[in-house]
Amino acid sequence: MQTSEVINKLNDIRLKLENSPLLHMSNISDLKSIQNDLDVLLSHINQPLKMAILGEVKSGKSTLLNAFAGGQISPTNVTETTACIMKIAFSETSKALFFYKNGKKIEGSIDEIYKLLNDNQNNIDFFSQCDHVEIFKPLSGLKQIEIIDTPGLATITSENEEITRKYFQNIDVVLWVFNVHYLGQSDVNEELRTVANMGKPIIGIVNKIDEIAEEPEEILEYIDKTVGLYLKKCFAISAYQAYTGIQNSDMDLQKKSGFIDLKTYLLEKIERHSNDVLLDSINSSAIALDKKLKYIHEEVLEQIKLKLKSFNTINDEINRRGVRLKEHHLNNTETWVWHTYLQSELDNFIQRIDSGSYFKNVNLEELRNDLVNELNQVSKMEIRQYLEALTSKIEREWKESLSDIDNSLFAIFNKAHNDSVLRGMNIVSNSSNNSLTDSIITAGAIGGSLAVYSAVLGPAAAYVSIGTAMGVFMPPILAAGVLVGGLQSIIKNKKEKNKGKEFVQNIISNARQNLSDKLLPDLEVLLDDLCRKTKEKALEEYILKNFNGYTQEEIKNLYANLEIYLKNYNSQNLKFLE
Repeated sequence: MQTSEVINKLNDIRLKLENSPLLHMSNISDLKSIQNDLDVLLSHINQPLKMAILGEVKSGKSTLLNAFAGGQISPTNVTETTACIMKIAFSETSKALFFYKNGKKIEGSIDEIYKLLNDNQNNIDFFSQCDHVEIFKPLSGLKQIEIIDTPGLATITSENEEITRKYFQNIDVVLWVFNVHYLGQSDVNEELRTVANMGKPIIGIVNKIDEIAEEPEEILEYIDKTVGLYLKKCFAISAYQAYTGIQNSDMDLQKKSGFIDLKTYLLEKIERHSNDVLLDSINSSAIALDKKLKYIHEEVLEQIKLKLKSFNTINDEINRRGVRLKEHHLNNTETWVWHTYLQSELDNFIQRIDSGSYFKNVNLEELRNDLVNELNQVSKMEIRQYLEALTSKIEREWKESLSDIDNSLFAIFNKAHNDSVLRGMNIVSNSSNNSLTDSIITAGAIGGSLAVYSAVLGPAAAYVSIGTAMGVFMPPILAAGVLVGGLQSIIKNKKEKNKGKEFVQNIISNARQNLSDKLLPDLEVLLDDLCRKTKEKALEEYILKNFNGYTQEEIKNLYANLEIYLKNYNSQNLKFLE
């Protein structure tokens, strides 16, 4: 592969990034990391091959580094107790430099710089100002390859882990050191996959093989089955035996350690082809970034599509359930008005008429007033009790309906999120994928309720209490004056009980008709208003929680731009968003 080809590929990705409709959205941090990675890769072309030794704490990285260098470069555990990247390279004279992030540096002997590091072990403030350390020694093993020693990935502080991860893009070849005593750890395997997803060629090294009884072949077979997918090659060695053999010029011990096989492989496959390895590594990283960039846009497009669809679903479902609840309660209320309302009073009057005592010693004026007052008093009580019960029923049923909508939508979003993670596992690292799920329009849905239920059914703002509202507008059901003539007729025919019963029944029928004429239309208006307010509040909260400050129209426009962008993503003409 030619250098120009790699540069063109990187510039092609940069152009795609610069034309991204998501670029102005600062909360999509992955786009910024892609920009930074592109800058690193472009500056890395024509630089010496960088080989990093990575792995967990206590895996023997420093001992292995010393074996490669042919002499002591790194005191055991120095980088595992300090949050510092160390670049180790060849020079005719020994020296060391400590670089601050502000550009300043300290130059001194290797011992002086190591003392500085050791004096500040676990000093987070000190190492937060450190960019990296460079060590130079006239050791033959360093002539063609620059070695990068890093804090352990599973090291004692999260700060060290973050420093190592950020430096991955500067590395061409990874020597991944496993501690043979702790193979199969899920967190270590996850970090290995993170590096592999960045397109870095990884050579596995199972260290401390001299400390176990198993044969090296068994260990390598296990590694191949578990994480072999991520490794170009794997070796089982004893870094301790290798370094001891080198120090004592003991070739047999070096061979026994497995180090000679590893070194021969690196010499034949990497050192003699360092430029090719460098370009292949950068190209592989560029391909990984290209896939990641496209994946981000595809996922955001899918998220927007799902959110807009869910917006319409909420609207339609609340309308549908509102109509169903309205019809249900209007029918029930009409049945109550004509079959239950004042029924006990009607039965009481009929009983009194049947007993023959109702009209004895009657005073027309008193009888008229008593009858009207009694019916109106009972009417108010029954209406109030019914409307209070009706309010509770409506609130309970709305809660159930909105909770059902919430649960069904949450299930859909949860499935979509899981599908997204599965799609992204072979494209971007799991840590990056998690940041995607917190991006433009996903966090509200994945993080919890879709807000239909919780937002609308707070202090019952939409429920202007039906009982209270009706009490304001309901006039007395009966007027006193209309009863005089009827009572006179009954007084003259005291023995005609059937006419008395019919008279009372007509009065109560009139009362029921009056209530029906007023209650049912008002109740229908209130139920329509409740549905409307519920829907407006639900959709308002949904947009607020899920569209990250954008309006529905802005999200629709973004969706259209993303479709155009992805359609032209692999176009040679790169006609983005014309």
